[in-house]
Amino acid sequence: MTEAVAELKSKIDNLSIAEREELANLLFASLDQEQTQESWRAEINRRLDEIRTGAAAGRPIEDVLREARGRFP
Repeated sequence: MTEAVAELKSKIDNLSIAEREELANLLFASLDQEQTQESWRAEINRRLDEIRTGAAAGRPIEDVLREARGRFP
């Protein structure tokens, strides 16, 4: 983590949820949307390849949702 990012992170910790949301939206809007979509496509393809080759296994959606609900009630 760079010094600039560490400094920003310490300031973010003091923001309200609404302020964090606004900041997240600003950061997202500042990204190159085409490059971001390309990166997501590459990641999705990588994960699909892992599933197809048996390097990774999928999980039933019911299990994933149950786990998520347990973490974020």
